[in-house]
Amino acid sequence: MVASSNEDGATSFEDVLNRLKEATNTFSDSEFARKALNKGQSTISSAKERGKLPPIWVETVAKNYHISSDWLFFGEGLMRRGDSTEVTHPREAPGGCAKCAGLEIEMGKERDMNRDLVAENRQLWKENGELKVKIGELNVQNVKLEGELDTAQTMAKEYYERLQARAAPEEDTPHEATRDCA
Repeated sequence: MVASSNEDGATSFEDVLNRLKEATNTFSDSEFARKALNKGQSTISSAKERGKLPPIWVETVAKNYHISSDWLFFGEGLMRRGDSTEVTHPREAPGGCAKCAGLEIEMGKERDMNRDLVAENRQLWKENGELKVKIGELNVQNVKLEGELDTAQTMAKEYYERLQARAAPEEDTPHEATRDCA
């Protein structure tokens, strides 16, 4: 595997440390120190403060993991010693990989769309809450109106019964047709 290097061929402390972690399949400084060097995290921290990487680290990783020291120091050549069949990913070649660049753009668009959907979802949750409050208010108003309707219906029924009572002749009073004319 070919790694990128600076134009003058020199590489930074971080570049070398990243290649050491890649070669040892470690992801954090503490994991690298523990797994590859049998040291503590403070070893890495001290080297970072000085800005100098002990060459013994490269020698240890090169020897124990069969990694090319040129690759570790400079990011040049193949990663593994004696591996002439190793395939270099175009992303690490000068100019990068067109497919990777396209995927990065697509992934950026997906992230933007995801952010938009999250914002829209938040807005919908807010509107949903507002609608639930409105439904509660309408239910209270509906109960009140149903009570008023029941009262109005009862009053209308009583009024109708009174009207019928006035219009119907009383049984004790003789009907006009049956009255004697005097």
